[in-house]
Amino acid sequence: MKKSLLLLSSLFVLGSVPVIAQEDNKERIAEIESQIEELELELRELKGEVSEDINEPQEVAGVTVTLLDVSYTDERNQFEDEVEKVLAITYELENKSGEDLLYTMSDFKVYVDGKEMSTYPISSDMGTVNDGRKVEAKTGFAIVGNGKIEIEWEPWLNTSGEKALWEVDI
Repeated sequence: MKKSLLLLSSLFVLGSVPVIAQEDNKERIAEIESQIEELELELRELKGEVSEDINEPQEVAGVTVTLLDVSYTDERNQFEDEVEKVLAITYELENKSGEDLLYTMSDFKVYVDGKEMSTYPISSDMGTVNDGRKVEAKTGFAIVGNGKIEIEWEPWLNTSGEKALWEVDI
């Protein structure tokens, strides 16, 4: 009887070890992913690929993008869920790519402390800008939390992998 209880309790203890190890692995993976994001940002800063001046134009794939204004707005969309903060980005695109450029709100990504935020429709920010022309547009993002804000822009069919990146302090 004692041997059976000892064997049964041993199996129970040994059976729970992988579960504990998996939880520890998940925490460690999240920690390493966070460190990688921080190191990638530091590398982009060292290479001069990050601009802290929001009005500094950046060129990607023949398109120059300039952030004209980045600020919180009281604008809300009546068809969307209520959000605490909406970040409005007004920008200019100058197309010198040799082709017409389709632009959408999904060309932008906004991160708060490394976490990607969702787009928030505050204007009709989709269209086409012909080669050799400029367009001014506006897009919005629902902001959750506080922290360092990073804005990335990459044209829709960009195959070069290049991105424009700004750090914003609002």
